Amino acid sequence: MKLINYLILSLVITAVGIACGGGDTATAPAPAPAATTAAVPPTTAPTTAPTTAPTTAPTTAPKATAVPEPTATPMPAPTATPKPPVPASAPTSTPTPRPTPTATPKPTPTATPTPTPIPTPYAGPNLGLNTNKVFPIHTPVDASAKARLISLGINVPQTGSLEEANHEFIAGLNVDPGYKERWVEHQTSINSVLGAYPNFMIIAYDKSGTDEDIKAIGDRLTALQWPGDTNSSMYVENWTVDALNQYKTCLTSGDTGIRRTSTSNPHSMCIMEYQKFRAYRYDAGLPTAKNHAQLAIHDAHEYFHHYQKAHALERGLDLGSDPNNPETTVQAPRWWIEGAAVSFAHAWYKANWESLSFLKDQKVMWYGEEYNLANANLGTVATAFDFKNTKKLVRGELEGHEIGAGCTADWKLQESEEDAATETRCFSSLQAVSYMAHLTSWKTVWIDIPQDYYDLGFWGSFEKHIGMEKQEFYDAYNNLMTSGDVNDTPPEGWTVPEGAISEYADFLQIVPESDTN
Repeated sequence: MKLINYLILSLVITAVGIACGGGDTATAPAPAPAATTAAVPPTTAPTTAPTTAPTTAPTTAPKATAVPEPTATPMPAPTATPKPPVPASAPTSTPTPRPTPTATPKPTPTATPTPTPIPTPYAGPNLGLNTNKVFPIHTPVDASAKARLISLGINVPQTGSLEEANHEFIAGLNVDPGYKERWVEHQTSINSVLGAYPNFMIIAYDKSGTDEDIKAIGDRLTALQWPGDTNSSMYVENWTVDALNQYKTCLTSGDTGIRRTSTSNPHSMCIMEYQKFRAYRYDAGLPTAKNHAQLAIHDAHEYFHHYQKAHALERGLDLGSDPNNPETTVQAPRWWIEGAAVSFAHAWYKANWESLSFLKDQKVMWYGEEYNLANANLGTVATAFDFKNTKKLVRGELEGHEIGAGCTADWKLQESEEDAATETRCFSSLQAVSYMAHLTSWKTVWIDIPQDYYDLGFWGSFEKHIGMEKQEFYDAYNNLMTSGDVNDTPPEGWTVPEGAISEYADFLQIVPESDTN
C-alpha cells in the first residue's frame, strides 16, 4: 500500500513538473496568481529531494491536460517615448549642425577695366540743426553811427517817388537823354518790388566827350568824398575824363559825412562808361531793345547790392568793407552777395519785362533771326541749364566754349569762394543761393538772411534760417553736384517761381534793424 501511494505521488509530482515547463525534481510550490511577466527558472537544480511528503494524497491522479500550460509572455523592448514638439522660439538641447561653408572660388582676373563707382545718391542735409541755438548779438563799436543811419531811414524800404528816395541819374552832357527816361521807368518798377532805399545813384559818361561834359559828375563825386577825402592819397582835386576812366566802378559808395560816425550819410553809386552803359555794345550801331533790356537787368542787379548794404548799416557788407577789422563787418560771402543779386534781377525781369514801354512790341534781329526779349538776361543762376552745367563741370564733361572763367573740373564750393581776393569767379559758386532756396525758400535767401545779419552776422543769420553750419552746407552742395546724372532736373525750389515776386517773397514786409530791436 505504501508502494502504491509512493508511485501515485511520484506521478503527480512528475505531471506537475511537466506542466510547469521545468525539468527539476524539486517539490512544486502551491499555484500562485499569474504574473504579467514569466519567472526566470533557477539555473541550478537542488541536489536533494524533500524529506517529507504531504500527509494526504489525492485519490485519483489529475490529468495533465487539466492544468493549462502557461504561455510565457515575452518582455517587450522598451519603446522610446516621443518628446512633445519644441516651440520654434524655445531652445533645444540638441545643437543644430552648422552647414559647412562652401569655399567661393576667387574670380580669375581679366583684362576688363574696373567700372567707375556710381556716386552715392544725394540724401539731403540734416535740417533743423540750430533750431534752439542762441546766437550772440553784435554790439556796435559806435552806437551813434548806427543810430544816425536808422534816423535817415537807410534800411527802410519806401514806396514813394524816386525823388523822395533821393535816387539820382547823373550823366555827361554828351549822353543820350533817352537813357535817363528808360532808367526812370525800370527803376520805378524795381522799387515797386524791392522798395525804395535812400541814396542810390547811376552815373554815366562818354569818354569821347570833354572835361566840361563831365563837370557835374565831378562836382557830385567831390561832395561824396569819393574815392577819398582831402586827406586821402586817392583824393581827386580836379575831375577829368581821364580820371573817370581810372576810377569808374560799380557798385561803390561815397559819404557826405564821416563813415561809421554820427555824421555819416552814405550813398551807393554805379559809375559807367558809355560802352558798358549801352549794355556792352561795342560796335558803332545804335543800341537795340535787347541792349536796353540788358541794361535794365544790370541796374536791378546793382540796386540789389544797394539793398544788401542798407541792411548791414554801418557794419559793412563783406570783408572788403573794413579789411583791417573784418570781424566788425557782416562778412557776407561773395557767392551769396553776387548770387542773390543775379537771381533777383533774373526774377524781376522775368516777371516785369513786358510792362516796360521801351520793350513793348519791339522786334530785334539777332544773327539773322528774331530775338526773344524774354531771354535777354545777362546772366542766370536759378535755371535747369546752369544746374546741368555745374554737374557736367565737376565731371570734366563741359566743352571748352562752355567752361566759364575760374571753372575747372576739380572745382568745389569752399571757403575760398567767400572772399573777393580768393574767389574763382566760377559761375557754379553763385548757384549755392539756389541750393539755399531749395532747402528753404527764395524769401529766406533774399529777405530773411539780410533781415538778421546786422545782429547775427551773415553766418549767424545763415545758421538761424537755413539750419546748417557752413561746412555742412558746403559738403551737401558738393555732394548734390557730384551725385546722380548730369541730366537730372534741379531739386524742388531751385528755380524762381512764375508770377509776381511779391507772391512768394514780399520785400516790403521786411523788418529792418532799429533802435528798439
